[in-house]
Amino acid sequence: MGAVQAFGGFGAGRPAAGEPLVPSSAMEPILSTSRGAAPMAWVAAALLVVAPGCDRDDGDTSSSSGSSGTSGTSGTSGTTGGFWAVGETGSMVRTTPAGTPSLYPERFGVNLWAIACVGADEAWVAGDAGTVLRTVDAGNTWQRIETGRTEDFYTVAVAEDAGVVYVAGDGVLLAAPPEGAFEPVGDLGSVTALAASAEHARAFAVTAEGRVWRIEGRETTDPVFDAGVPLLGVAVDASAEVVVAVGAAGSAFTSLDGGTTFVPVPTGVDADLHAVSTVGATGAFVAVGEGGFVVRYDGIEVEAVEALDPVEELRAIHLRADGIGQVAGTGGVIFVTVDGGRTWSLQVVETRPDLAGIDDFRPHPHA
Repeated sequence: MGAVQAFGGFGAGRPAAGEPLVPSSAMEPILSTSRGAAPMAWVAAALLVVAPGCDRDDGDTSSSSGSSGTSGTSGTSGTTGGFWAVGETGSMVRTTPAGTPSLYPERFGVNLWAIACVGADEAWVAGDAGTVLRTVDAGNTWQRIETGRTEDFYTVAVAEDAGVVYVAGDGVLLAAPPEGAFEPVGDLGSVTALAASAEHARAFAVTAEGRVWRIEGRETTDPVFDAGVPLLGVAVDASAEVVVAVGAAGSAFTSLDGGTTFVPVPTGVDADLHAVSTVGATGAFVAVGEGGFVVRYDGIEVEAVEALDPVEELRAIHLRADGIGQVAGTGGVIFVTVDGGRTWSLQVVETRPDLAGIDDFRPHPHA
């Protein structure tokens, strides 16, 4: 990731809290397809630029549930859903379910590390220097949410049914209702990743110190697990029972009982794993990390380990229950799958920003 850039006060280039940041009219089409074999019909120069943000699914675009035939699009582009990716120096890429890519002007001024979509219209973004961004109109406008903090936020998660938003980073974890103020939850250490259940008031945080914390609403329990190695990514399913944590030197751990017990998974890789997504209720997962490695685990054994090329690091993943998903990494690389990570197609953001967070859009709940 590029050099960290702090705001240093409400000066030029930093919008005040509550001020809309980016109008939809300012987007630019920016994605290109490489290798020529892609399941999405990417448009390098879009004739129609849709307002950025979570897909409204309002008739002219494909359903965000991934069902083709619900719109005028053809082929497989409509089956992939739309998604956002965020990264260095405020980079934000949005692609509609129809495959139309758009780039926000880099007005945010800081690295953006994570994004969490809520349904079809709302999304939250976390970044350096206490940055939290929110849209409630599918990205037509963005607001900067004042947290009163200057720490770098590396992760964001939303417990949808419980109505709790979490952001965390350097020694801080904050929580808030969507329309309320952020308040400290507890001192968990250096939080590297968060994951929240869509259907329960439960979230999990992992830390650079190797601990897994369970968060009930806006209260933390004692650490539920100590991995003994730095942890970098975590995922939880909608039931809040299946939890997967990954980290340094290919480490991975699964829980099928809501974090009460964890079992190590031998992944067969020594590379750091940065992010993970659960698959079903069996403890299966797909994890990504350093060297472009992708690890696919079926709940019993590791099915496959591969290094996607060309990428130095994969830093974010989102995978839906229907097998549609995306991963993002350094050098503007995005890979898309429609079969649960068995095959991938490569997309490259032409401006080549390092990307750190990715999520896609769907009707409630986020699964």
